[in-house]
Amino acid sequence: MAKTARIEVNDRNPVASLQGFLRQLLEQTAISGVMVAEHLPVNGAVMPALVTDPERLAEADPLAPVFPINASKVLSKLTRKPVGEKIAAVMRPCEIRAFVELVKLKQGSLDDVTLIGVDCYGAYGNIDYRRFAGLSAPQPTLSFYENLTSGRGTALDDFDISTFGTGLFGTILKASDYVRALRYLQSMSREIGRFFEKYDVLLTPVLNQPPVKIGALKPSASEQTQLKLIARTRQTWILDAMGIIKPLAAQTFEFIPWTPVFNVTGQPAMSVPLHWNDAGLPIGMHFVGKWGEEATLFRLAGQLEKARPWFDKAPAGY
Repeated sequence: MAKTARIEVNDRNPVASLQGFLRQLLEQTAISGVMVAEHLPVNGAVMPALVTDPERLAEADPLAPVFPINASKVLSKLTRKPVGEKIAAVMRPCEIRAFVELVKLKQGSLDDVTLIGVDCYGAYGNIDYRRFAGLSAPQPTLSFYENLTSGRGTALDDFDISTFGTGLFGTILKASDYVRALRYLQSMSREIGRFFEKYDVLLTPVLNQPPVKIGALKPSASEQTQLKLIARTRQTWILDAMGIIKPLAAQTFEFIPWTPVFNVTGQPAMSVPLHWNDAGLPIGMHFVGKWGEEATLFRLAGQLEKARPWFDKAPAGY
C-alpha cells in the first residue's frame, strides 16, 4: 500500500532534507541499501547507485533534473535474483511505472524493495545538464527548483532548443483554441466508444515505421537557429505567422498516429513486441481494449507471450 511522507525542509534545501531522510532509513530501519541518483566525481555526472554507507549520501541528489539512464533498468538488474536484504529505491513516477512493467515480465522483483517516489518537474538532456550544472552540485538542483517554485522559469540556455521551442508554441495558442480542441477530442472519444460496442480489441501498429535513430526527430539546424532567434527576442508572434505548428504536429503524428488517440480516450492499451525486423529492432503491436477492460488485455498478453515469447530478445548492443 502506498504511503505519503511529508519531509520538513530546512534552510530552503530540499536536497539536504532528503539526504537526511535517506540517512535515517539506513541508520534506523531494516533497509541496508538505498538506490538513489548521486553525483559522480567525473564531469559532475548523475547516475543511480546503490548506497550502503550513510556517509556517501552526501553525494546523493534525488532531485537532480536529469537522468542519463532510467533507474528502472538498474533496479531490474539488482533484483532479478534474490537480494537477501531490504533495499529502498528513489525513483521518478515514470521510472516506477517502467519497473512495475519489468516486474510483470519477470525481469525484476518487488520482494524486499521499498519504492520511494519523488515528483518530476522536468529534466535536461545530458549535454544540456552538464552545461547548466557544471561541477558545483547540488547547487544547480537548488537553483532549478527555486526558479520553478518562484515562477521565474528557466533560461533558454538551460534547455534543449526543441524542448524550449515546444514551450514557446504554447504561448501563441489562445484559450479559445484550447476549448475548441477539447470539445473536438471529446466528440471523437464518443465516436470511438461506439466502435468498441461491436469489438473487444483493436489492433494497430505502435509506430508508422521502424524505430529511428536518436535525434532523428529533432529540428534541423536551420530550424534550431530560427527557434533560438525567436526565443531570445521573445517575438513568438513569428511562430504564428510562419504557420509552423501544424506542419510540426503533422510530422509528429505521422510517426505516431495511433497511440495518442487512446491517450485522449483513456482506454487501456498495450504495446507487444511480436515481430522483429532484419536489423534486430522490435516492431510493436498496439492492442486497445474497451474502456475499463484492462483484464482483457492482460489475458491476451499472457496468451501472446506463451505463443510467441519475447523475454530473451533484445536489440544488438543492449
